[in-house]
Amino acid sequence: MATTYTWAFDLQVATSPVGGKDDAIKEVHWRFIATTDDDPPLSPNVYGSVPLSDPDESFVAFNDVTKEMCREWVLAVLDKTEDELIAVLDQQIAMIKAPAVVNKVPSSW
Repeated sequence: MATTYTWAFDLQVATSPVGGKDDAIKEVHWRFIATTDDDPPLSPNVYGSVPLSDPDESFVAFNDVTKEMCREWVLAVLDKTEDELIAVLDQQIAMIKAPAVVNKVPSSW
């Protein structure tokens, strides 16, 4: 079975200039989603938010920000690699498919 991994981002942007820069991104809310080709598909995810520092000489205008930049920023702040996040999602998929613990009640109840 194949699994695809996708990133989703929502950006929190300062409403007033920060360091003389408009639309400075202050925080990135992220979600990393695994989707299996099972029927029905499984879609576990990991998510969070990371703060970004005030703009410096490497400032990128808001409309020039890419998903790849956001991915790099998130991974840098988390001090993780994408492969580490994939391993977490793969473990979640394995636990869904073969749970170590299940809820049950005796059939006589």
